[in-house]
Order: sequence, then structure tokens, then C-alpha cells
Amino acid sequence: VAIVLAAVVAVNWPLGLVDGDGRMEERVKMAETHASAGRVAEAEDWLARSAPIYPYPEAANRRVAEGFALAAREATRRKQLDVALDLFQRAARLAPSDLGVRDQLGLALLLATRLDEAKTAFNAVVAGDPANADAWAHLAYIAVQQRDLAMARHYAGRALAITPTHPLASQVLAAIGPPQ
Repeated sequence: VAIVLAAVVAVNWPLGLVDGDGRMEERVKMAETHASAGRVAEAEDWLARSAPIYPYPEAANRRVAEGFALAAREATRRKQLDVALDLFQRAARLAPSDLGVRDQLGLALLLATRLDEAKTAFNAVVAGDPANADAWAHLAYIAVQQRDLAMARHYAGRALAITPTHPLASQVLAAIGPPQ
């Protein structure tokens, strides 16, 4: 096992596929500090130096994805949607099974009125977590925007079955009324 691991590291080291200096965690923390202070570009720069390239331990990918997501949330707060979308997409590529990142990507896409892409992101969330009332409610909102009232009722109903007082799902149903 040790020989195989050494061979993998030896082959991947020159390609930048391993954290050669062992300082990935330090760089991610520095990026998070910059992002929390509103310095999104600096955070992105630190994360770019930290972003692992496959093959890389899944935990390291998730850790760097957390940094990208934090920087993306700050970019969203500052209304830098293009930057936020790029950062959320990078986070989603690094941690494809992280439903929280998918949910945040969906929200950013929704803010950017990229409804089909937002729908894809929220569908991924509900596929992985069918009890996510917020994702169902966001799908209902998207369906209203796309004038698919039957699907909007269905999605809102799913959200309300999970959280009977869900505000967005309730608003969607109030806005579109009963079936005709």
C-alpha cells in the first residue's frame, strides 16, 4: 500500500495534483478571512492556489469547496453575481455531493434569473434530500416564473407537506390560486 501511495504521489507531484507544501488548510483559512472581510478577489486568489485537482482526497476537495462557497456568499451579498456564480460552480465541481453548495448555487442562479440552471441545481438538491422544503419551494417559484402552474402547485405542495407554514410555498399558492 505504501509503495502504491508513493507511486501515486510521485507521478502526480509535478502535475500539481497533490498539496506539495502541506499548507492547503492555511491557504483556505486565509481565503476565508479575506472573504469574511469582503475582499472576494483576494479570497479567490488564495483559493485558486489551494484548489486541488483530481485525484485528491475527498475531504480536501470539500474543505476547499467550503472556502469557495464562503467567498461566493460574500460576492452574492455584494451583488457581484457573476463572481458568485463562478465561485459556487467551482465549489460544486469540487464537492459534487454537497447539497448545501448546490442549494446556494441554485439561489445565486435564481438571483441571476438563470431559471433553467437554477431548476437543475434545486432538482439535484431534492434528489439528494427529498425533505428539503426550501428547495421544493424554490422549484415552485421557478415553475411560476416559467408559467407552469400545475408544477408550481405540485412543488409548493411538496414543500408544505414538509413544512406546513413554509412562507415561500404559501405565497406561491396564494399567488396562483386553486386549479382551474
